[in-house]
Amino acid sequence: MAALVEAFANLYPNTMVKTTTPTNCRPVSPQVARDEMGNFFGAYTHTWTKSDVKFWDRAKIYGQLLKANKTQAAKVAGQLSYFSKYPEDYCDFWYGHLENPMGRSGGIELSDLGRVVLNKSWQIQSLWFCQSAQVFTSPLSINTISTQDTMYASIGWQRGSLDESKADALGPLLLETLKNYIHDY
Repeated sequence: MAALVEAFANLYPNTMVKTTTPTNCRPVSPQVARDEMGNFFGAYTHTWTKSDVKFWDRAKIYGQLLKANKTQAAKVAGQLSYFSKYPEDYCDFWYGHLENPMGRSGGIELSDLGRVVLNKSWQIQSLWFCQSAQVFTSPLSINTISTQDTMYASIGWQRGSLDESKADALGPLLLETLKNYIHDY
């Protein structure tokens, strides 16, 4: 996330950005049986501003915040049901975000499936996943997955939500940012 925010800041300087990271809530949901199938997710949202904190320190701090807020993130999903007047309150909530930068409530979503470790009977050359463009929350979605020593990323956005030339430039800039800092690790 730190590299993504830095790459984004190069395209949109002096812009505060809100990021969202989907979280696996199964470990923090004791009422969910281990063998129960389902999509138990939450979302951790963080607002980033310009900072003098070094890259790896920023990445470490974000990881700590993500871990510390996992239980709170589990409470985020499904809160739309708490509107007292439906559909009026829902519509007010939806249209109220149109005044935000980029016309959304958020900025960037990074969804990481993590590292896939396979047994020896399988061989995968590459692995990709992508979600649909977010209509409401984040105008920019990055989906990542890793196999062995390689991370794959897909970048998605909805036409009209971002300057298309900047959205096209994000992938190469993200890769360049990662390469610049990987040597410091």
